[in-house]
Amino acid sequence: EIEADGGSLLDQAGGSAHGSMEVFYRLHATRLKCLIFAASQREELVDMFEAEALRLVEKHWYKGPKPEAEVDCTPLTSERSWAALSDIAAALAKCRTEQQFFHRSVYRHAQALMWAPVFHNRSSGWVSGSLGVIPAARCETIDGLEPLDPAAKSATRVISSLFDKKRSQLCAVWVTTASKSSPFQVVNDVIRKYDSLRGKYISAYLECLCLCRQRSEIETFLKWTYGSKSDLPTQFQAKANGDDRTSGSVVSRSLLETNDPLQSLTFLQSVKRASNRSFAEVLEHEIVNGNHQSLQSTFKHAYACFLRLNCTIGDLEKSRAWKFKSHAIKEVEALVAAFRALGGTVASEAGTVNLNDWSGGGHKLALLKASIAKAKSMFPNLSASFFSKKASSSTSNKRKVDGENKKVS
Repeated sequence: EIEADGGSLLDQAGGSAHGSMEVFYRLHATRLKCLIFAASQREELVDMFEAEALRLVEKHWYKGPKPEAEVDCTPLTSERSWAALSDIAAALAKCRTEQQFFHRSVYRHAQALMWAPVFHNRSSGWVSGSLGVIPAARCETIDGLEPLDPAAKSATRVISSLFDKKRSQLCAVWVTTASKSSPFQVVNDVIRKYDSLRGKYISAYLECLCLCRQRSEIETFLKWTYGSKSDLPTQFQAKANGDDRTSGSVVSRSLLETNDPLQSLTFLQSVKRASNRSFAEVLEHEIVNGNHQSLQSTFKHAYACFLRLNCTIGDLEKSRAWKFKSHAIKEVEALVAAFRALGGTVASEAGTVNLNDWSGGGHKLALLKASIAKAKSMFPNLSASFFSKKASSSTSNKRKVDGENKKVS
């Protein structure tokens, strides 16, 4: 009634002011969570969990009819799960259509598409994961799922609507507060949730791009992050703590430092670390699989990724990731892989290095030192701010074409 009279509901639980649309979203987002939770169980338990999930999910349909079959573990269970997933995707797409600034449904819609291969074929869906391809006949039943493409690419198209252009906050999320809110409440409550949402969307976006090996898109977003400045609450907190390293757009602290990505003080640093790691992972994949166009150019980008870590060999040796799981540092993996692809070796140091020891302190350390030495000789003036000049333009042109295609269709 309030909405019909032109009013709006403020200070709802959860911090949203979208009124009945918020209730609608939460209902169908909960349905999706039930289905995913059931599908995530062990093989011997999944039938029981899926039957219970369908009992709950099928009570609230958006537009699909309720199946007449009873809720049990019959062969029709997989068909019913697919029908429920299709109905949920349509509901989540409606949220964005009705409210153009409703961002939470975009994340859940992309998540539904990422899980589509598992619901399509439970036995083989886990093998291909989100890179699985759904038959065209079934793609027509789910909003946003494109035929002949991996499900992850469809999810990328959906969630990329939050990253359609460069923004100071990196993704299309804004802070909305009631007029009666005090400044203290805004800084301490709203900003934390705001950063939490941004972090969740950015992580999902980077994961989609990394799965689809979309190097240009990742590099463009990485470039955005390095052109972004810390928000005011972050700078205020840093100055209050006597630490002004987060002010401005220049990174002066190592990206290897342990931090909490949900804290405002380290949010931008965490995003830079995740973006740089994703870019390095795609570079490593190109090198290992021989998909690169120019090995020297790839080596140059890998070296720039390493420079963006802003750390020394000593800092690496002190980190837990290097000591116990050195392959987790993708920037190092990409640089070493490019060095070896160029024919680089450490045979001359065989007397001082155990070539059978691939831990952080063994052969990997010798390879890294040799990689850095070669990169310095090849690119003496290279800095951490190096990016492809064509990355941003090619990405924007691609999005422009995609938008025109959507209008035509």
